[in-house]
Amino acid sequence: MSTLLFESDSSEPGDTLTYGAESGIISFFELNTRTEMKSFAFEFDLDNDASVNFFVYDINQGPNSNSGTLLYQGAKSFSDDGMSFKQSETLSLFLETDTTYGLGFTSGERFTFPYIFGPNGKEENGIQSLVLNQNLSGFASPDFGSSGSVELRTQIFGNQDEPDDVPPSASVPEPGTMALLSLGLLGMGVLRRKKSH
Repeated sequence: MSTLLFESDSSEPGDTLTYGAESGIISFFELNTRTEMKSFAFEFDLDNDASVNFFVYDINQGPNSNSGTLLYQGAKSFSDDGMSFKQSETLSLFLETDTTYGLGFTSGERFTFPYIFGPNGKEENGIQSLVLNQNLSGFASPDFGSSGSVELRTQIFGNQDEPDDVPPSASVPEPGTMALLSLGLLGMGVLRRKKSH
């Protein structure tokens, strides 16, 4: 079961930007708490029905480094339903602390999105948004392009219940089982001793 862990600040709706088809954008996040991300969403408006390709990158040298390791990619089709949050498919991806992540999307159609512009991001449930972005060009395997200082309206769903990292222990027999085993071994020892005399 996943819950809404993070939603960008909506008190300042800000302006909107429009990007052409076969392009996209990434916002950056850092975590103070290990988090299992189950899905994520962005608020935008498609000009027509379209496929949207969602991405999660581990950004190697921090935001706007023009490089990153792809951790997740998944396409999903959406209808033109106006300005709304469009959510990725369900996934299971553990996001670690001390790492910068890029969450973004590309669209097969032109799209418009609201953005947040300001000096500070938002921190919620150990997830810190950075008011930094990277533009993408291409749909299926996008290239990192120019960088900027805006934050996408983003939602992150998941949980922060860390899995039990303790390795499974060997099962310990019940005391009754141990007693029977001991008696059996003792009996075998006595029989062996009798045979050797």
